[in-house]
Amino acid sequence: MTGMHKHPLLTHVPLMTVPSNFVMECGEGELVVDDSFMTDYAIQIQAIGAAARWLDVEDGWDGPKYLREKSWLIDMLEQGFLPDQMTGSSEKTYFTN
Repeated sequence: MTGMHKHPLLTHVPLMTVPSNFVMECGEGELVVDDSFMTDYAIQIQAIGAAARWLDVEDGWDGPKYLREKSWLIDMLEQGFLPDQMTGSSEKTYFTN
């Protein structure tokens, strides 16, 4: 999901900075990672981390249980592009729409 850094609750947070030439190899293509992309990624990581730690007995939310039962957690360094490799897709196409 992109554009999260533009949400009214987050517009006061400065963008993360990445080198201007930061490009990831994705299957047969490349994905250019800029400041807004990296900031959106960090926001997603923070959000899932908060939800995973949250336990609310009154509302019935059990974050650790939800994460265990509903998430597919993989080692990003070893298997981050495994779905692309298995399907022949290129992650670049996911972010160009």
